[in-house]
Amino acid sequence: MKVVVLDDEEKVCCLILQLVDWHSMGMEVVGTAYNGIDGLALVEREKPDLVITDIRMPGLDGLELIRQFRECRDGIDFIIVSGYHQFEYAHNAIRYGVEDYLLKPIKKDELIAVLHKIAEQNHQRVSAERTNRELTARLESTLEKLRRDFFHDCVFSSTAEPVADLKMINETYGYHFREGLFQIIIIKIDCPPADYSEGMVRMIAEKARSASHAFLERFSSDLELHVGKCRIHILIGYSESERHEVRKAVKRINDELQVQGSIFEVAQVTVALGRAVEDIGRIAESGRDAETALGQRLFSQTGHLYEELPPLFPNPCNDILAVWNREIERACELLDADEAVAAANRLVRSVLSRKECSGVLFLDTVQEAGHRLFILLRNRGEEAGEDLSALERRFEHELDLLPGVDAVSDRLCALVKNLLKSMAESRSQTESRPIREARRYIVDHFHENGISLEQVAEQVGLNPSYFSLMFKRETGSGFLESLTTVRIDYAKELLRSSKHTIAQVASAVGYSDTRYFTRLFRRMVGIKPSEFRKLYG
Repeated sequence: MKVVVLDDEEKVCCLILQLVDWHSMGMEVVGTAYNGIDGLALVEREKPDLVITDIRMPGLDGLELIRQFRECRDGIDFIIVSGYHQFEYAHNAIRYGVEDYLLKPIKKDELIAVLHKIAEQNHQRVSAERTNRELTARLESTLEKLRRDFFHDCVFSSTAEPVADLKMINETYGYHFREGLFQIIIIKIDCPPADYSEGMVRMIAEKARSASHAFLERFSSDLELHVGKCRIHILIGYSESERHEVRKAVKRINDELQVQGSIFEVAQVTVALGRAVEDIGRIAESGRDAETALGQRLFSQTGHLYEELPPLFPNPCNDILAVWNREIERACELLDADEAVAAANRLVRSVLSRKECSGVLFLDTVQEAGHRLFILLRNRGEEAGEDLSALERRFEHELDLLPGVDAVSDRLCALVKNLLKSMAESRSQTESRPIREARRYIVDHFHENGISLEQVAEQVGLNPSYFSLMFKRETGSGFLESLTTVRIDYAKELLRSSKHTIAQVASAVGYSDTRYFTRLFRRMVGIKPSEFRKLYG
């Protein structure tokens, strides 16, 4: 606690300072003054928790000082010190909320007892204020969560039936909607996936929140925003008579966001307006309408206000996806990245050629094509250098950030090309592993007389015939040729550095027949072992 001492007698101030071990009581004296004017300035500057003041001082007495502070600031405790016994002073001091009244000469025990009492009261008050703040924050946080939960439970609901009535929604989710119209507005953020950041979305969301409250709040019975990864949903309720004004306000929000969005050179902001519904339980329909209208930016451009819905048809692309299944499976079987890209391009052209194609339908079909590819890879047990589930999540997130048909098409082509290349590399590494193990086995066991292709093939778990073909394809030479090269190289080292006989060298590298070893050595090196030793030994 911060303490200020005021008395017109300097010796009284000094006495008060000396009577108490302020530090042990958790208090600090931050200043003293000897008249009311200086005391008032000191208190205003230091903002103490406790003021110990004489009841009468030149310039401004203690009671007037207390009165002025009570009028402009709460939370200061006062102790009056005086030589006066008149009831009037004590009565007035109590009326101004003074905590205690001490008579001069000040007694140490009385002062310390009063300070202990005030310290305890201050602690209780601070604890209560902190508890109240925490409780208020929790209540506000709970209310915010409830209001956000409404989006997950109702706005994003896929059910066609009303989820709840107006009274239940207000009571359950903490809203204050009245009868009228209810509508969803979507603010969509598009950008190159590499430039996406949550910080950028938060900044645009704050601009959207400010613009929404500035332009929509006056018309709405209630208003709420939900911020997602690249979408900001606005829920608004208003009366039928305000329909035209709300639309104008949404247009102003879009205009404002285009100005604000220009700060981010990589970001493009688009606003879509769902159809208003009279039953808030059907608010998901307005959200789906807004999403459908938003999809049309893929064919046009971002930055506009979209609200007109394209003709709606049941998904007509199942036949296109069936063709995709066959073509992409063949490309995966052949590990042909070019064929996979060609299949992706054919799928895109086929979808776009449908007269009933909408932006949402196009994006959904491309996303489904990617999903089916990942299912195929999982079923085949393929490896692509990274967790397939993580790759699929990233693909879907990146698709959702792209602003046009060409960008979406390019992303699908890039996906299949990169996946097929990764699969080819992974399979190549998988096939090379047995050969690496075989070569290591040869180096470790070449000196054994009985080492054979069948023995090494069994060691690495392959059929001898397939192992022979695979070994030659990977190393460029046959198994026997590689084994002989290793043996002859080691024989040359022994001939250079040891005194072994030719027969001993032959035996050391796995040949029991010395004459056969000599002929083989001469064929590979060009000279006999004995001649090699004379030249290099």
